[in-house]
Amino acid sequence: MLLLSFFAAAIGVVTAQTFPQETPKLCGVFGNLECESKGQSSEQMQVIMSGITSGSFNLSRLVFLTDGNCGADNPSINLEATGSFIDLGPVDEQAQTNIRKVSVTVTAWTITPNDDNGVNQLNQNCACGGTWASGTTRVLTSCEASACKYPTIFGGSFGNNAGVIVGEPMFTTAVQNGTMYLGRFDAMPATGFSNGVDSAQTPQFIAVPTAACDVPAPVVESCGDYQTRCNPVIDGATGSVKGSAMYSLQSASDASAGFFTRSGFIYSDAMCKTLALEFHDKGAMTIGGDSNSVEGATLFQRFSQSVNVTVYDGDYVSSLNTNCPCGSKWTQGVSRTLTYCASNTCASAPWYSNSSGIGTIEYGVTRYTAVDAFVDLQFSPGIDSQDDAMDLTLTANNLGQDYSVVNNAACTYNETNDICGIYEMTCSADPNNRNYEINGQITATGTDTSDGGVLLMRQFFDAGTDCAPAKVQLSVLYRGFYSSVDNNGNGDTGVLFNYRKLDVVPYDEFVGFLNDQDNGCPCGGKWQQSVERTLTTCPEGTCPGASKFFNSGSLGRPGYGKVKTSGGTIQIGDLGPNVSSISDLGVSINSLPWEQLVGCQTPVPSSDFCGHWHMPCQTDGQADDYVIDFNYNIYTKEYEMNRQDYAAGGGCDATPILTIYQIGGMIVTNQANPNQGGHTVALTPKVMSITPYATNIVELLASVCPCGVKWTVGKTQNFTGACPENTCNDVSWLRQPIGETGYGSMRRLGEDLRMTTFNSTTDGYHMAFTVFDFDFILLKQCDGKPVTTQPWHPTRAPSTAPKKGLDGGDTFVLLFFVFAFLYLAGGMTFNYMQTGGSRGGTPTIPHIGFWRELPGLVADGVIFTFCTGCGFLSTFKGSSSYERMGNSNPEYGAL
Repeated sequence: MLLLSFFAAAIGVVTAQTFPQETPKLCGVFGNLECESKGQSSEQMQVIMSGITSGSFNLSRLVFLTDGNCGADNPSINLEATGSFIDLGPVDEQAQTNIRKVSVTVTAWTITPNDDNGVNQLNQNCACGGTWASGTTRVLTSCEASACKYPTIFGGSFGNNAGVIVGEPMFTTAVQNGTMYLGRFDAMPATGFSNGVDSAQTPQFIAVPTAACDVPAPVVESCGDYQTRCNPVIDGATGSVKGSAMYSLQSASDASAGFFTRSGFIYSDAMCKTLALEFHDKGAMTIGGDSNSVEGATLFQRFSQSVNVTVYDGDYVSSLNTNCPCGSKWTQGVSRTLTYCASNTCASAPWYSNSSGIGTIEYGVTRYTAVDAFVDLQFSPGIDSQDDAMDLTLTANNLGQDYSVVNNAACTYNETNDICGIYEMTCSADPNNRNYEINGQITATGTDTSDGGVLLMRQFFDAGTDCAPAKVQLSVLYRGFYSSVDNNGNGDTGVLFNYRKLDVVPYDEFVGFLNDQDNGCPCGGKWQQSVERTLTTCPEGTCPGASKFFNSGSLGRPGYGKVKTSGGTIQIGDLGPNVSSISDLGVSINSLPWEQLVGCQTPVPSSDFCGHWHMPCQTDGQADDYVIDFNYNIYTKEYEMNRQDYAAGGGCDATPILTIYQIGGMIVTNQANPNQGGHTVALTPKVMSITPYATNIVELLASVCPCGVKWTVGKTQNFTGACPENTCNDVSWLRQPIGETGYGSMRRLGEDLRMTTFNSTTDGYHMAFTVFDFDFILLKQCDGKPVTTQPWHPTRAPSTAPKKGLDGGDTFVLLFFVFAFLYLAGGMTFNYMQTGGSRGGTPTIPHIGFWRELPGLVADGVIFTFCTGCGFLSTFKGSSSYERMGNSNPEYGAL
């Protein structure tokens, strides 16, 4: 039906080509109004075309109706056409003549008749809703075909063809190989394309270029803002397409992923006026690597993380509901955001050329060409095979295939180490698993660009649910810090992420996934539906699936990676366990963009270090992993620190190889230091206890810090003062001097505490933060209470279904009033019958004597319990002893 044929034309299909698509070479100034005799009449013409695969089109024609040599003072008719052209590819993709299919849309025909012959011709053949007069100019923008039967003056086809319809796209052929040939226009694509420059339809224009453009050259670039002109459908159906895009990518030689946004608009008319469907998508993309063709195209891979589609045309709605329901029903005028379509719910994604469907990586070729001030960006259709994409060539008339640059200078795509701000990833397809979709939020705070705290929220949902809260499968809240890293001094700047604490809530199938001993992450416990667990590290061997479920940089694994930014969008590259991962992994197609919601907001640093702080497993970047607990009492100015070292790479799961325990005094000295928001402190241990548990640690200590003792496996050495002079020359492993005062800096931002290395002199006050600093999270406040202020944590939305049944409280209240009523009604009826009805009113209330005495009995009980011996019991009215319960007055009945 119309929709399918229209999409086929708009999107294009991949066809084999033995001759690659050259650039059109139609740019230039052609002719200089030279006279062309046509027997009894003559013409002068000039054509100016600018652009590469699309651009502006200007035609000037002077028509001499009774002069065969252009000798009259004035032409009978002056005609100027202003509009645009679009190259639609070669007429014959296997020929080397490079004859092009061309669409020309004239937005204004400016026509002036200068004599009676011209006036008569126009009034008889193209009145176009008015009357022509000599010397009077009219501008035509549209005209019914029946009102203008003189299309040849516009360069239209001869004979009974449709010719030119004013205000509609025109089609023809053109070639420029030293001489410009422009065929005759026709409103029907098939007719226009048959008006070949070598056909029976004599070309309307033949001229040499008087100012030809340079031949466009492919360049390895694609960064910028682009738009397409209105592109009419050429398969016989009525329709048109246009679009816009932003590609934030570096040069193809970098082969590093950037991101893109695209908008496509499909119209039911040929002039892009009646909107039938629109889509907007975004995602990650890479370019790089030569294709097998010789047309200067490079490979691309593109991942659309989500696409928002709105259908306005009823026929299109019906067709989509038949051919691409994608798990739901399309409704006219109602937008849908899609991240994934099951293969049996969408035969193809018709709004763009992704043959493998939504939520998958597509591959193809692209070419960026530039000449003078003109830039064009072309794409082949996308396919799901990277190997087959090597053989693709550029085909014509693909939606988004032919872009003209709008603002190339606006493209600023840079590596950065500053991620401070709040960023959001809206509902997106998971590039690693088609069964899920994801969303998230990053909150990064810092006092400068080099480091700060970071809070990352990630959620996983069932695919195709638009991240509905009721369909969440896993929620993870990561908390830690980030630091700028230079990859071994080679200038490749990256970021280290260390997430110290994870709050994890699994639902449904993820409960089973995580509890899987072989592929999941039990992490020393058992996961339960909707029950949150807090993780710092996992016992050895209890989380084999850590990389599947949790980000690198967590559970004791450092996360080194690259971060790139463009405007308010960032991409975080794949994270790895060491510094070289910054260059080795880079920013890949899996690095989806995050959009900034709020700029950097620096928290107010605090000098209140009181509380119990914990540093989960962290590497020192050299030989060990370690965990630390740090307590500080602001009232006594005393601290306690307990550190345990483990063999590197084990996640602090095995037996410790070294322990260091110390207690002492700490004072905040508030000296100048290089750490913005930091406070200088002095730590003076009263006692420092060091115990090695491994032979290699004993050997290390004996080598760098013998300290006048004999280091032995399992034996604790207690230090109450400094080591003897010249017996400890390297304390980098400890990050503070043994047994003596150490000077350094601390900084508290909210519930995060960071600590520098400490020096034996006040030079330690000048120590700057490094990526391997101690970084703690607050577990207990100074008063011993646990930390209760948690950042926003997403949970599955509560059910909106109506509440069914009664809870325990409702049942108790209901039963209380039921039994009270039965007690009063039954008791009063019984007493009334016992007295033969001779007494009514108050005397019939059951146990009336008890209820009258109850207030006094309660008062006696309170006094007896709390005020025995107070000396003023006699002031209270009521009984001082308890009477036997029963009926002392038989006339009130026995109950």
